[in-house]
Amino acid sequence: MSKKSLQIQRKKKYFIDSAIHIIKHEGVSNLTAKKVAELAGYASGTLYNYFKNLNELLFYCVEEFFSECMEYVLTEHEKCKTAEEKVVRTSIAYSHYFTSNPHIFQVVFLEDMGDPPAEISGGGHYLPEIVKLSINNLHECVKEGVIREVDVEMKQRIISNTVHANILFYIKQRQVMSQVEVLEKIKSEITYILN
Repeated sequence: MSKKSLQIQRKKKYFIDSAIHIIKHEGVSNLTAKKVAELAGYASGTLYNYFKNLNELLFYCVEEFFSECMEYVLTEHEKCKTAEEKVVRTSIAYSHYFTSNPHIFQVVFLEDMGDPPAEISGGGHYLPEIVKLSINNLHECVKEGVIREVDVEMKQRIISNTVHANILFYIKQRQVMSQVEVLEKIKSEITYILN
């Protein structure tokens, strides 16, 4: 990578880190180009030298949030002995991450950001690593005889919908439950789906 490319990547990272800080502490509704640029130590117009608009910047933040979530989930994944345990515990870790970070959930799942930049999507369908891990865990369940191969895709969708609906209801306070209760509910629902 050339010196100029490194400099561009470093400046982009300043803006991404600043946006992440604002999202985590104030929420996406308080994110402005001016705030991001000031926190990064630049004039607001400079941001547009590196990103088309705030939505493009948000996609880079989402990618960072998924990486952070994946690291958290992998700590649980490594403790598991069976594929079924991997599905349940990684789903709970994922749910814990987002119920503990409602501002991040808002950005990742509720903001209308348009299409991801080609640099992130690779020009195709964007599939976060965390989703790939979930699918791999279900394929391991097939190998261990827990579920049938024909059911993998449907069970993955049902588990995803269950997890995201429960997180959304918790964050938007549609269910009067503590975080622990919501995570237990998700655990019991996933266990039911797998059996």
